[in-house]
Amino acid sequence: MTGGPLTGRTVVVTRARAQAGPLVEALERLGARVLELPAIEIVDPPDWGPFDAALARLDSYDWVVFTSVNAFERATGHARVRGVDLVARISGRAAPRAAAIGMSTAIRMTGAGVTVNLVADEPTAEGLVATLADVGIQGATVLLPRALEAREALPEGLRQAGARVDVAPVYRTIASGADPAPVVAALREGTVDFVTLLSARTARAFVTALGLPDGERAALLARMRPVVIGPVTAAAVEKLGFAPAIEAPDASTAGIVAAVVEATEDSAP
Repeated sequence: MTGGPLTGRTVVVTRARAQAGPLVEALERLGARVLELPAIEIVDPPDWGPFDAALARLDSYDWVVFTSVNAFERATGHARVRGVDLVARISGRAAPRAAAIGMSTAIRMTGAGVTVNLVADEPTAEGLVATLADVGIQGATVLLPRALEAREALPEGLRQAGARVDVAPVYRTIASGADPAPVVAALREGTVDFVTLLSARTARAFVTALGLPDGERAALLARMRPVVIGPVTAAAVEKLGFAPAIEAPDASTAGIVAAVVEATEDSAP
């Protein structure tokens, strides 16, 4: 599209290739030039044992808490392989209640048929702890399917609030091995405007994937505006040397695109 609000802007999308399509298409429809550099690849955890054990005693939990769309999809997908309909089990009257860290995760869960009983007031681990504490978590048992490499703020915060928490990794992330040459070339030409970095882990992987010498890397990163989700990721990317972060309202395609469009309009002469 020519004449859209993002015409003349270049956006680097770092989502895993299998998940990037809707975001790439939405940005291109608004006129952006999109360069893809998947920073990470999502793979199985080294051990499914903790999650399999949790599935076997699912009815003993008061809450099942999902911190990302990836966690929800990986948990439900693996449960299905094991012959367990996790969606049905967390949507019945006597089932554990379901919580989501943010609206994009809640929307995905609802679309799959889950009754989402709680969404964090602020889409961070700390915000989810606070929201759960407000409804009463003392003595509750919580299942937390999540990434292997996730921060400990959520399980530690829930335990401090009096909950018993079982952490069950349902995926891990590895470097994707994607070719960085087109993105590096655009950075050196000074034509990259924004880069989507939806977690600190993705941001670190992206910087590593560029393979740039320290001095050049610092200069080039400072030219890009990172689009992030939440203050934790914003702080992390700024420590890496990026320009001040733009915080999207959530991790949905619509939220990310809206943030890029707003930042573009704000910078217009």
